[in-house]
Amino acid sequence: CLNGIQIKVMNLIYYIIAEKLNSWENHFSMNEKNNSLSLKLILFDFMNSYSSLFYISFIKPYNEGCINNNCPKELETQIYSIFFIYISVFIGEIIYLYILYYYQKRKRRSLINEENIEIQSLEHQIMAQQTVDLNIEYSDIINLFGFACLFSIATPLTPLIIFVLSLVYRMLNYYKFVHLKRVEIFDESKGISFYNKIIKSLLFIGVMVNVGIFLFSSPN
Repeated sequence: CLNGIQIKVMNLIYYIIAEKLNSWENHFSMNEKNNSLSLKLILFDFMNSYSSLFYISFIKPYNEGCINNNCPKELETQIYSIFFIYISVFIGEIIYLYILYYYQKRKRRSLINEENIEIQSLEHQIMAQQTVDLNIEYSDIINLFGFACLFSIATPLTPLIIFVLSLVYRMLNYYKFVHLKRVEIFDESKGISFYNKIIKSLLFIGVMVNVGIFLFSSPN
């Protein structure tokens, strides 16, 4: 679980740093700016999220050895502990935003009632003062997809877990975007070609990693 906490904390810290560095690059368009930031986040997510798992898979069996000389089992336990932290953090975020939304709603309602102004349906959207950065949301989805691509052979239930998490993630994001947050800037999209390249790269790397885990995860 400590590894999962470290992953989330470092991802949060690096996002602040990456966003600042990205603003200094003076990109020509908003699309280039978003792609550059997404690439920074995804590359860091890759190293931060999977480095310990790569170590258990390919280095630890020949260096210090795994518990009971069973590296696949240790890898499986590590992945499930990371999933537990991911789910806990996401649920905690939703609870926090839910409480924050109703606090803002009650505060605004009291102010409007004092002025004897009827609450309009449009104000329901204005109450959501928090803005959302879609780059973070996309990076989180790619991060989950990476677990399914890279380590399915060690944890056969990973694709099913990722599928269920993706469905829950989709429903919670729908509620978050509609009721709790809003997109700060609307910009013309040229499709998901950037993320499509990332997904194809993960699929290619995933084949080699899964074969490597099957062949080299244990010195025996």
